[in-house]
Amino acid sequence: MRRILRDWRGFFLVLPTLLALAGCTGQQESGLPAVMFMDWDENGRTQLYVMPVDGAARQITAETDDVISFAPAPDGRSLAYIVDREEGHEIWLAEWNGRTAKKPRRLVNCAEARCDPLVWHPDGRRLLYEKREWTSPNSPHLWWLDTKTGETRHLLADVKEVSGNAAISPDGRWVSYAVPRTGTMAVYNLETGEQFATAHTMGSPAVWRPDSSQLLVRDLNQLIYHGAAGNDHEAHDHDFGEAVHLFVEDVPGGSRIVLDETGNVDDANPAWSPDGEWIAFGRKIIRANTGRQLWLARPDGSEAYPLTKGFTIQHGQPRWSPDGRTLLFQRADLSLPEPRPSLWLLDVASGEMREIRPSGMLPVWLPDRAG
Repeated sequence: MRRILRDWRGFFLVLPTLLALAGCTGQQESGLPAVMFMDWDENGRTQLYVMPVDGAARQITAETDDVISFAPAPDGRSLAYIVDREEGHEIWLAEWNGRTAKKPRRLVNCAEARCDPLVWHPDGRRLLYEKREWTSPNSPHLWWLDTKTGETRHLLADVKEVSGNAAISPDGRWVSYAVPRTGTMAVYNLETGEQFATAHTMGSPAVWRPDSSQLLVRDLNQLIYHGAAGNDHEAHDHDFGEAVHLFVEDVPGGSRIVLDETGNVDDANPAWSPDGEWIAFGRKIIRANTGRQLWLARPDGSEAYPLTKGFTIQHGQPRWSPDGRTLLFQRADLSLPEPRPSLWLLDVASGEMREIRPSGMLPVWLPDRAG
């Protein structure tokens, strides 16, 4: 009995430490994962940080130059990031144990070039990155990077045309990328070689539905305004305008529908809910100097409604929590002389919002570590 009591006393002595460790490695009392983001350090350099949604942030990089982009691996066991050196970008990879980035090593030295952004293949080994030579910044090319060997090669062996803004389907079978020369988005099956193209003049990455059956494309949409009532199209005046809309496209190429035909808007930053039943996105008045608000809609465009309001508040890319109940995003007040982004959560069901950090940008949920 005395030994049992000693064992339990020891357990309660280490319990606070165990709970503190769990605070950044697993789910919190809120049920939400930890968050990784970028922020400025005391020297004004952008670094990577990690924090539980109800706890303190910890700096996990200490670079002498700015960290400008990052991407946790899908299995949660490694972390890729980009450092902006004076002579060009560098792609680094570190082991990630849920608390610290260990054994960082440089994978690619992009001398006199930009190599950004990074897109993981679901296999957790391959990365796609977009390379822009300083001498030809408007001519990006996509490259594969094998994080085990450091080998790099063109996205497609027989296609070396200008391409960028890649996205990989969740099942790992398809890759989509913008082709500026043709004003299209190419979609290529990495297993079978099947491919199709869809109209795409904006150049932003496609966003894949979780089951890989559809993708969202942001594109210009010409609007026709009819001047008078009636069915005689030739008899009344017409005016024309443009909007930036989101289009839902079947995979492989099939039907293409506009998510919401509301005119005079600029829609962007779409994100599928984990179950594929909702799309969160940002909306602002086109060509207006106003903030972008968060909206929600069904994939067929129905039940669309705003989640936020405030013409001077800019809301960034929304990120769904794994349970589909919470959105993570950055926001900033554009009415301030020097608006600084902060990190926020929004409960989708109630609409309740709360700030989790007064400074930070490009937040993402950390995936659970496999194994």
